[in-house]
Amino acid sequence: VFRTSNITVDMDLVRQIEAKYPAFLFKQQLTAFVEGLYGMIRDNVKKELSALLLHAIQVPRIMKASMVRRSFGSSSLRGRSFSNQGSYWLAIVDNLNELLNILRENCVPAIFIRKIFTQIFSFINAQLFNR
Repeated sequence: VFRTSNITVDMDLVRQIEAKYPAFLFKQQLTAFVEGLYGMIRDNVKKELSALLLHAIQVPRIMKASMVRRSFGSSSLRGRSFSNQGSYWLAIVDNLNELLNILRENCVPAIFIRKIFTQIFSFINAQLFNR
């Protein structure tokens, strides 16, 4: 998911550490860097999931519209649409599993993982209920 992302550091973050407060300045730089990574990961996941969610939401609408136009006896149409919808949801779950595995492999603290997934699931809920 994110292995192809280029991580760039804003040069404003890399300041000369003053001799008086090196730990405080290091903490500020580290915090800014982690916040940047966190935002980048969250935004990349949202971008990837948006297309899948759109298709997963559109499939039932297309199925419902075609059922109104056709007779309800056409079981092949219903089966095909359901499998398409199921495949979109499986792709979403696969993306989330891949993200979780990448975060675990890179020893990301559990609190960050929880925060990322909380925001991702909030995004998914908003997409589902706003369409």
